[in-house]
Parts: sequence; structure tokens; C-alpha cells
Amino acid sequence: MMIPAGIAIVVGTLFIAMTFLFGNTMDVSMRRMVSSDAAQANYAIIPAEGSHPDQKRVKDFKTEELAKVPGVRGVRSDTQLMADVRAGKIKSENITAIPLADSSLMPIGLAKGSWPSADDQVVLPGLTVSRLRLSLGDKVNLNLSPNMLYISDDLGSEGQTKADQAAGRFISKPLTLSGVSSDQGHEGSEFGESGGAIVLAPKTIDAFMAAAGLGDMGDLYAQNVYLNVGGQRSALDESLSSLRKLMPSGYSLEDRHTIEDRLVKTALGGSQNPVTTFLLVFGTLAMFVAATVIANTFQVMVARQRRYLALLRTIGANKRQVRASVLMRSIILGAAASLIGVGAAIGIMALLGAAKAHTNSLYFQLKLTPPVILVPLVFGIVVTVLASLGSSWAAIKVSPLEALRPADLLENKRTSRIRLVVSVVMILLGVAMTVWSLWRVRLDVTADKAGKASGGRPNIVAAMAVIGIVLAFLGILFSANRWIPFMLKGIGSLVSRIGPSSAIAVANIERNHSRVAATGTALLIGVTLVATLTTGAASAKQTMANMLDEHYSVDLQISGDGLDAKALDAIRRIDGVAQAELVPQYAAMVKSGGRNGAGMTIFALDAHKTDRLLNAKVGKDLSRQGVLLLPESLMDKQKDFHDGGNLGLNILNPIQDDVHGGSASVAQRLFVTSVYAPFHGIAASNFYGLTNSFSLNGVQPQTVQIWAKVDGSPTVSAFMDKVKSALSGYSAVAVKGGLAEKQQWDRTIDSLLMIILALLAVAVAIALIGVANTLSLSVLERRRESATLRAIGMTRKQIRRSLAVESGLIALGSALSGMVLGLLFGWAAAYEIFSSLGTVALPIPWSTGLVILLVALVAAILASILPARRVNRTSPVVALAEE
Repeated sequence: MMIPAGIAIVVGTLFIAMTFLFGNTMDVSMRRMVSSDAAQANYAIIPAEGSHPDQKRVKDFKTEELAKVPGVRGVRSDTQLMADVRAGKIKSENITAIPLADSSLMPIGLAKGSWPSADDQVVLPGLTVSRLRLSLGDKVNLNLSPNMLYISDDLGSEGQTKADQAAGRFISKPLTLSGVSSDQGHEGSEFGESGGAIVLAPKTIDAFMAAAGLGDMGDLYAQNVYLNVGGQRSALDESLSSLRKLMPSGYSLEDRHTIEDRLVKTALGGSQNPVTTFLLVFGTLAMFVAATVIANTFQVMVARQRRYLALLRTIGANKRQVRASVLMRSIILGAAASLIGVGAAIGIMALLGAAKAHTNSLYFQLKLTPPVILVPLVFGIVVTVLASLGSSWAAIKVSPLEALRPADLLENKRTSRIRLVVSVVMILLGVAMTVWSLWRVRLDVTADKAGKASGGRPNIVAAMAVIGIVLAFLGILFSANRWIPFMLKGIGSLVSRIGPSSAIAVANIERNHSRVAATGTALLIGVTLVATLTTGAASAKQTMANMLDEHYSVDLQISGDGLDAKALDAIRRIDGVAQAELVPQYAAMVKSGGRNGAGMTIFALDAHKTDRLLNAKVGKDLSRQGVLLLPESLMDKQKDFHDGGNLGLNILNPIQDDVHGGSASVAQRLFVTSVYAPFHGIAASNFYGLTNSFSLNGVQPQTVQIWAKVDGSPTVSAFMDKVKSALSGYSAVAVKGGLAEKQQWDRTIDSLLMIILALLAVAVAIALIGVANTLSLSVLERRRESATLRAIGMTRKQIRRSLAVESGLIALGSALSGMVLGLLFGWAAAYEIFSSLGTVALPIPWSTGLVILLVALVAAILASILPARRVNRTSPVVALAEE
């Protein structure tokens, strides 16, 4: 008799515990993701919170003095440079390189070999080693990338040719491969595409920088400095005090936990940690779903004991004693079942961690915190006690004589009018709050477009929407005993004509509104949650796809080694490619008319092809002689550049190969007119522009890319695979642009949706347990009725069919209602979240809705099997006998 209630409690507490465990996993994974560059550092010198210090170079941090402080075991500057590597005729360009430091502070791992122990040694990424077909001990030629020009205010140094004539010489030097690096960060980290980074000894970097006229390693820009500090108490405090004295102005020394908190906050743009939101929302939903089902399950259990409780009262037990006995059993049941649920959740997460299961950057692992155990345990006990008290009160508030009578004679009481009034007020208030919130969001978006501050408070507005939706949903649930039977009556009027089994099923639904509402409510909650999430996800995908089309002028921006006309033809042959062109890329540095010394990437396009290739109409401006188009959205934030102003540039012009296969480069001065134009989202340096091809006649491009425009909306992942397959004969192929961003966005949404739906599947499972248990109550109440039907000729098959139709009708009505509510809730949430990004898409996910409907129907019919077996197992004579 206790098993159905115990199952509901186990599943409910399992769901809650898994929610907290998953939240802990998300927190750990996010911290590891944002702090992967810190490796095993336990302290770091980072910009003080709220301060915005000028960009610092490595020498500003006094790293040599930091390393001499007692207790400091290792120091690493968070700096990097770009390098090109050549082995024979094969070359890999623009690979991230970092200086060697203490192994515990290195953000990458060592797959094989050793770290550089001499100035003529180098560690290369695994993918680069494979691409260049190298082995440990082989010689490679390495030179700084021309993109390194951005680090210097002047391209030359004293004693060299003036900066407006020479850009520095990026001479190649032979080095010995001592090891192979591997990316030990998260998927999508800065070293992920190359599988690691180049590692050079600091003196080797000094030599390369000096050869290029860029100073030495101390002139590289650095974001932070990571430290490994040992010692305890007073010794540690003394070390930290000494370190603080050496810090540059505007920086602070923080421990690892504070660093991670800061980085997570920065990564989220200062918004609420989604882990916290996730726990609050899904914890509340888990409790609500499980509480509903446990209460319904206890109604079954107490209904079965009504005669037993009545007999106790007839032999002298008072109401208080009966209630105490029920309370004691509920405490024991709640505690035992809750512990089983928590233990099962811990076991599942431990197994996932042992199997190293992960999705994208989310790695499952067991992290126990007090809420994991305490919240489900307290919830299970409290809800079980409350549910049992409510059910026992319903059983003992009648006299013992009445309790000994058949249960079906005591049901069908009139629903409280107070409950109906309260539910209507909640629905109206919730709808009003949600509409007000959507209206405020609309005003804020309009004000932002007009360039005016709306004065709104986004957090309060969003909170009002959440509260409004929850209030309206609760009101709908509280009034379910009114509208669910009414809705099912309309559906049942059609079904009842099919046969006697269907007619009896419809009559049973109309007979007891409370029981039907209790059964439908549990399933309604689960379906509404699933429909809300799938609708929100579909809206997010479509809205972001439209936004990316507006913000990325190039659908596909393909880079690689040696791209040529043959590669262009391969891309053009791909189904879905509407237009594709080879686009030369140049490296430049601003000398006048803009931010002096800033690096800039320039792309050359023929004016008559531009409008067919880009998602922007800029061909008319590009046709003018001596014009450089700059992205309007980027330039509006810069004070040094001016629309229509004269811009002086040094264009890097590779002129020859040296004896080692490297390149020497000089700067060629170019004066252009800067024109702001409406194009966006081209992957390049911080500053980039478009010019026509004849403006750069005689200048050799740094490299050549392929830009492509896509026709229609192809499946992103499949399309990207086609592109990479078409260019399989080329090395270092990378694909960026709006289409690539769509792929990353789709993957993120799909991964999160898969995980959340997995949790909600547990909620639906709980709801289906409620369906089975409530049908059990129905069977118990109609025991004599079912026996009478069988006595007058109804077969076991017809009885089973009757219960299946009853269950199916309830599931159909609840699922349809949940899908409609989920659609509205999902649209409201999507508008709240994405309206600031552009026009919000409000799609109807028909395919997902059909799947939800079929699953609910099949599952509900399966849930009717056990109650039907219980009815058919008892003979009519026994069932009709007086007890």
C-alpha cells in the first residue's frame, strides 16, 4: 500500500537532488572554462574591480621582482604573440604562441617530449605537428606573424628606417622541435582550434622581437599575471603583502576563488549567474510537481484505509490518535524514500563522472554540497506529512458509520467557491503583471533605438514577468477541477459514441471532477514545462539566426593556406552557395587620421561584386577611388576616426623570401578617405575595412580568403561539413562568419535543451506515476460498479479498454492544454529575453508538439494497465460481497 507513494517520493527527491547536482556541475564547468588560462595558479594580479587601468605591458608588472618574493613558486604573464611556422614548403600561419613558465602555470599540456630547455627549441601544437608532418628533433622555421605590428606605437626603432617607410623585418629562424603541446582547456578555448599553442623560451621571444624592431618580451601586452604562492598564515600574509607593493596602479591581488567569481561575472556580462537561476526555477518546479503527485498518491493510500481508520475509531481511537498514526507513518515513509532518492541521484552523478560523460564544455562530476542532501530530504518529509494530513483529515472528518460505507457515495461534493474566486484573481493578476512587463520591455526597446535612456529597471521588469506567469499558472492549476472536466466533457461527447467502453469512460470522467482534475493536473505541469522550453528554444534559434544575418555581413569567411581559384571553384560547386569570391587580405597600421599605431586588416573587393556577396549594400560607396569603408557600428564608438576624414596607413608589403623560408616585409604608405558604411561582423583584427582592388595595385596581399553567400537556410552543421570536405586538400582551413556563429549557437541551444528536457522527463515520469495512482483510486472507488458491469456481461477486454480511454482522454486534454500554455509562456519569455537584440521570432514548433502529444497519450494508456489488471483480477462475486 505504501509502494506507490514511496515511488513518487523517490522520483521527486531524485529529481530535486539531480537538479542541485547538475547545478554544481554547471558551476564547476563554468569556473574551469573561464579560468582555464590560469592553470593551477592560486593567486593572480588582475585589474581591480570597478577600475579600468590602461593596457599594461609585461614589463609594467615587474615579473622578475615578483618571482624573487619569498614564497612565490612560479610567475606567468598572461601574454601571447602570433607566429608563422614553416617546414619545407608547408606553412601554418597565425598560430598563438606563449612564453614558457613554471609547468603548474602553463594553460596547455605537454602531449610528448619536453618543454624548451634552450633558446633554439620550440614546442608546437599537436595539429600543427601533424599538418607539417614533423617528429621530435626535426628543424622548423619560425617567424613572428605580421599581425604583431599592433603592439608597437612605431614600426621601427632608433637607428632604423623611419616608420612611414619600414614596418620591421619578420625574419625566420630555425628551431628544434622539443615537444608537442595539447589543449587542456575547455572545448572552444583560445587554443582549441589548433589543439594547443606554440611555446617559446623567453629569450627566444626576445630575439624575435628585437629582429622585428619591436623591443623584447617585456613590450608585449599582458592582461593578468598568474602566481603560485606557497606558505601558510603569517608567511603567506607576508608574501602577499610584498606582492601587493609591486603591483601596478589599478590592479589587485586576488585568490583563485575570487578570480573565478570575477571571470564568471565578466563572462556573463554582470548578469545573474544562470546556475543560480537554474536551481531556483527547476528546484521550485521539481517541488511543485512532486508535491502534487505525492498528495494525489496519499489520497489513494488513505482511501484504501478508510474502512481501517473508521474501525479504529469505532473501537475507541479518537481523531488525534488516528492522525498521529498517519503522521508517524508518513514521516518514516518520507525519510526513507527521500534518502533512497538522494542516494540514487548521487549514484547516477558519480557514474556519469566516472564515465567522464560530457557535452561541449560541460563535464559531469560529483560535487556534494549541503543542499544536495538537505533540501530533498526536508522536502520529501514535509510534503509527505502535509499530503498525508490532508488526506487523513478527509477520511476522519466523517463519522465512523459513514466511513464504513462505500467510498463512491461520499464523493462529488461541490467545489469551494472561495477556491474558484482565488484562482480567477490569480489568473487575472498574473496576466496583468505579464502584459505590463511585456509593455515595459517594448518601451525600453523603443527608447534604446531612439538613443534615449528609458529609465527602466530590467531586473524588476523581468521579475514581474516571471511572477506573473507563475501566478497565472497557479491560478489555472487551482481552478483545474472546473475547466478540465468541462473541456473533457466536450471531447468525450465525440468519443462516447464509439462503443460501450468509451461511453462508460466518459461517464466516469463526468462523475468525479476532483479526481479527474488531480490526474490531469500532474500531467499538465510536465507538458507545460516541456512545451515552454521547446517553444523558447525554437524562438531563440530563429531570433538569433535573424539577428546574425543582420550583424554578419559575410555568411562564410573561409581562411586557409594557399587558397586559390581551384578552392574557389570547389566552394562554388557546393549546393546552397549563391556567390563566392577570392578576397585578398592585407595587414596595415594606422599612422594618421585614426588611433595612431593601431593594427588594421584591409580586405579588397570589386565594387560590382560586393552587393551580391555581402548581406549589406555598400557597392556604391566602394566604387569610389581612394575610399576605405569602415564598419559604422564599430567606428561610432571610436573618437580617433572620422567619417569622411583622411586616413594614413602603412600597408605591410611582403617583398621576398629569406634563406630560411621566412619573409621580409616593408611598409608602403597609403592615404585614403574613411567612409562609414553599414556592414558588420567580419572576422579580423580590432579594426578592419573594405577597399576596392585598384586602390592596392602593386601591393602583395598577406593572404587570400574565400567569402561566400549562402542561398536559403541550409542545415548549418551539414553545410559546414561540405565546405571542409571541399577544401580537404588545403591545410589550416577555418570557417567563420554568420553561418558559423549560427552553428555554434544551435549547438549551445540544443545541448542545454537536451539536458533540461532530460530533467523534465523525470517530471513527466512523476506525473505519469500520478496518473497510474489516481486511476488506482478510481478503480478502488468503482470496485462494486466494475463488478456489476462484469456481472451483466462486460468482458475483461472492455474493462481494460474503458480505463485506457479514460486515461487517454485525460492525457489528451491535459497535453493539449499544456501545449497551448507552454506556447504562450515560451513566447512571453522569448520576448522578454531577446527583444533587445532585434525582432523576436514567435514560431509554433508543430513537430515537437506532435511528439509531446503522442508520448503523453501512449504513456497514459500504459499507465492504465496496472489498474485494469487489478480490476480484472477480482471476480464479480467477491467484489460484490459485503465486507
